[in-house]
Amino acid sequence: MAFLLAALNTARAQGKDPVATELRAFYDYYIVENAGPIKRFSQDTLERYCCKAFLHKMNTDKELDADPLLWVQDYDSSWVKTLQIIRLPDRATKKYKLCFFDNYERKNICMTVFLKKEEGKWKIYKTCSGGYCYQG
Repeated sequence: MAFLLAALNTARAQGKDPVATELRAFYDYYIVENAGPIKRFSQDTLERYCCKAFLHKMNTDKELDADPLLWVQDYDSSWVKTLQIIRLPDRATKKYKLCFFDNYERKNICMTVFLKKEEGKWKIYKTCSGGYCYQG
């Protein structure tokens, strides 16, 4: 019951927050594309939602062992069904908690996504999970 109420609250919050709606659209797309056998998303799509410095670091980081946009190594399209995005209070930046249920691990995976304005659009510049952060 609590999960259902949280999902309804998330849907209401996203309806009032266009940035959360955009973030949801990006993560729905990103998860499904990565879970499929052929990765079809383009660098242009990533540039639309992520800051240049973040993408540059992602593309050149030789020690990267997990996707910093989701803090995972493998993907499952079922995550989209349980994906929740909740705005966190912060005056300096836009900060969101992103959670989804991982059927393989049998637990919720949560992270914090930070956005800032770049070229007039809100874009991801930092993600944090489990005490670790990735920032371009």
